[in-house]
Amino acid sequence: MKLIHIIEASATGTLSMAALLANEQASKGIETTVIISIRPETPRELGNIFSNDVNLQFVDMSSLPGKIKSFFLLARIFKDSDADVVVMHSSYAGFIGRIAALLAHSKAKLFYIPHCISFMRTDIGRVKKYIFVMFERLANIKKAFTLLAQIVREKQ
Repeated sequence: MKLIHIIEASATGTLSMAALLANEQASKGIETTVIISIRPETPRELGNIFSNDVNLQFVDMSSLPGKIKSFFLLARIFKDSDADVVVMHSSYAGFIGRIAALLAHSKAKLFYIPHCISFMRTDIGRVKKYIFVMFERLANIKKAFTLLAQIVREKQ
């Protein structure tokens, strides 16, 4: 089995959760790749957070040119890796991962973990929320299992 994690928000809880999952999966013999974007708040000891069994690939998803290029870079990685599963951490990773999977005609199962749902933030205005909702609708062309929704359904 081949598994890819996409992490755009490479700090705090998102990074900790993704590293925990990736390290555990790699320890079970799953071919695990983590595609990560470096931000100013990304810990310098990033190599120590992930096991040596995890393949780290760095893709700029923070600058505007990086965001645009990242769609095509991820699509190429999806094609080259022939991944079985892609796990997308954060709203932006969920957006870019689904669009890249669409571009790559990927057959991988997509799992979206929105550690924070962008359009539910209270610190942004109505216009920005609307834009985030539109991005989610656009990305929803390529279906993904949203783990947050799955957890809520199981609790009901």
